[in-house]
Amino acid sequence: MRLLLRILFYACALAAGCVIAIAQTAPDAPLPDPYKLMQTALANEKKLADQQERYECRVTSEGAELEKNGKVKKDDVEVKEQFYVNGVQVERTLSKNGKDLTPEQTRKEDERVMKETVKYSNKATAAKEAAKNDQQAQDMMAAMMLTRGHRQLVNGRSALLYDIVPNPKFQPKNLNQRFASVMQGTMSLEEQSGEMIDLNIRSMKDLKIAGGVVATLHKGFWLHVHNQPQPDGIWLNDLTEGSGDARALLFIHPYFRFKEVTDNCHLYTTSASQVGPAKAAEMFYTGDMIDAAEALRLGIVNRVVPPAQLESEVRALAQKIAQGPAIAIRAVKQALFGRDREELVALLDLEVEQQMKCFSSGDCDEGIRAFFEKRAPKFQGK
Repeated sequence: MRLLLRILFYACALAAGCVIAIAQTAPDAPLPDPYKLMQTALANEKKLADQQERYECRVTSEGAELEKNGKVKKDDVEVKEQFYVNGVQVERTLSKNGKDLTPEQTRKEDERVMKETVKYSNKATAAKEAAKNDQQAQDMMAAMMLTRGHRQLVNGRSALLYDIVPNPKFQPKNLNQRFASVMQGTMSLEEQSGEMIDLNIRSMKDLKIAGGVVATLHKGFWLHVHNQPQPDGIWLNDLTEGSGDARALLFIHPYFRFKEVTDNCHLYTTSASQVGPAKAAEMFYTGDMIDAAEALRLGIVNRVVPPAQLESEVRALAQKIAQGPAIAIRAVKQALFGRDREELVALLDLEVEQQMKCFSSGDCDEGIRAFFEKRAPKFQGK
C-alpha cells in the first residue's frame, strides 16, 4: 500500500519546489492548460531543489488495520524526521507507538539512514531517482483527465479547481497508470505556480495486480493529499491520508486507514558571515556541536525559548511582522538578501563540486567504514 501511496504522492502532489506568486487573475479570464501548469511546477521543482536541502521536518505516520465494522484491529504510530539529499526525501525513525527506539534499533536506523544519505549524495544517483519519479508523474497525468475547471480564491491566491476522471482513450501499460485509470475525484492547483494545493480521489473499480492473484485493491479506496506553502515560498506536503480494503495472495482481506502529518518544519540557513570566518572555520574543521545558548551568542538564531513557549513566541513575532507595512518590509527583505542570491547559487555549485571530490576520496571510504565499525577513523589525506 505504501508503494501505491508514494507513486501517487510523487505523481500528483508535485510537492516542494515553487516560489509563491500572490498576483490574482480576473475571475472571467480564460483558464490556463492545467497540464502545462503541472509541467511548470515540475520544472520549477527541479530548479529550486537546492532550497529543499535547508528543510528538516517531523512526520507522524499512523496506520491501522480495521475490522469490517470499523473497529481498530491493529494500530501503529511512527514519528520520523524528514530531510532531503539532492532533492531525494530521506526519513529517519525516532519512535514507534510512543516509545523511543532502543539503542540497538537506533544504531541500525542510523546505519540505514547513513547509507541512503551517502547513496543520494551522489548527484548522478539522485538524478536517476528524480527521473524515475518524473516518469511516474508523466504516466499518471496521461491516464487522467481534468474536467469542469473553474477559478476560485484559496487563502487569497487564485486557484484552479478540477474534477478528475479516467482518460477513456488511454490504455494503461504499468501499475501506476492502471492505478490512475480507476481513480476519480477533485484537485486544486495554485494558478501562478502550478503547485497542487489539494487532491481528493477515490477508486471507482477494483485494481487487480497480476490478475488478482497477487493482490486486489478494492473499489472505494480513498486518498487525500494536501500541500502547504512555507514562509519562504517552498511548497511541502503537510497531510496525506486515506482508507480502503485489499486482498493479498487470495487469503488476506484487511481493511485499513492511514494518515501522515508533516509539521514542525525547520529552515536551516547559516553562512560564515553570521559567525565570522574564523569561527566558521573552527566549526567546519572540528565538527564540534554547539548548544542553543552558543547559537544565540553567535547570532545563528534570534531567540531561545522553552519548548512550551515556542509556538506562542513564533506566532506573536509573526503577527507583529504581519501587522507592519508590507511594502516596506518586502523592500527591506530584498535589500538585505536579494543581492546575495547569485553569490549563493555560485557557492552552492562550488559546494557540490567539492563534495563530489570528497565522496570519491579514500578518506570518505575510511570515514564510512569507521562509522559502521564503531571505531575512530584513520584519515590519510587521500
